[in-house]
Amino acid sequence: MNLEENYCIFTLKGFDARINTMAISPDGNYIVIGLSDNTIRIWQFGTGKTVRRLEEHKDEITSVAVSPLGKYIASGSKDCSIMIWDILTALPLKKIEGHSKKVVSLAISPDGKYLASSARDQTVKLWELRTGELITTFEGHEENVRVVTFSPDGKYIFTGSGKLLGVDCTIRVYVLDGSATIIKKITWQEEPIYSMKISPNGKLIICGLAYFLSKENCKIKIIEFETEILVGILEGHKGSVDSIVLSPDGKYMISASLDKTLKIWEVNTWNLIETLKGHEDAVRSVLFSPDGKYLFSGSWDKTIKVWNFHDII
Repeated sequence: MNLEENYCIFTLKGFDARINTMAISPDGNYIVIGLSDNTIRIWQFGTGKTVRRLEEHKDEITSVAVSPLGKYIASGSKDCSIMIWDILTALPLKKIEGHSKKVVSLAISPDGKYLASSARDQTVKLWELRTGELITTFEGHEENVRVVTFSPDGKYIFTGSGKLLGVDCTIRVYVLDGSATIIKKITWQEEPIYSMKISPNGKLIICGLAYFLSKENCKIKIIEFETEILVGILEGHKGSVDSIVLSPDGKYMISASLDKTLKIWEVNTWNLIETLKGHEDAVRSVLFSPDGKYLFSGSWDKTIKVWNFHDII
């Protein structure tokens, strides 16, 4: 079966740069796309058209996030800065500077009050989203902090880091109370952490990894938050797992990889349901529509594919 032919309902082309990152508005109307040409595009799903082009960064875009109410966009760049934008007017509202190296990952808290950023300067910073004011800096990592995310209840910040050869391949958990207190440091893995999601009930940490010895088998590891026990290892990708997303109903997980594929996993059993092929280069970002009907995958092949998820499962 040609899965691309059967389930990919649309391929958005016309970009002249690699797609590094994507985020979706809460209503599913807009896809925010960060590219390697230093720009951000806002694509309207209903019309299939790019409606805004945002240009302020001086280097490629590495991460984007949309606030829970859909009012703001946050963007991080290789130029070490963060920009806050109005999603409707596409006007820049605030430029945030504070990291000394490339900003790698951004996350907005579930209540929309805070923005967390991680960078190659080995730090994570917490900002007030509306004002851009720095609240605190989380330190302790000894390598690039490749991913940052909030717990679903907004009480904790999770970070993942690492370098090839096993340097600081750790998960750290900080309490969100202004004290920058670390409450957990999980150090069992030898592979750098490239992506991370927390299960909707907050009980599981799901990590997409790069390779340690062989890129022929890059893994996804599932850890129980309270006990720090490794409860599952998912294998099959032949390149770093660069993006992970959970379906809105929590029943499925999608992983996107440097190996040009997406994999669909059933959460209760962690069985592999399907592998989606069709991209011609690394798949760097994957999103669900809020209703769970569609998947969006963004790639270094300069395309975005829209998949009919309900037909696949």
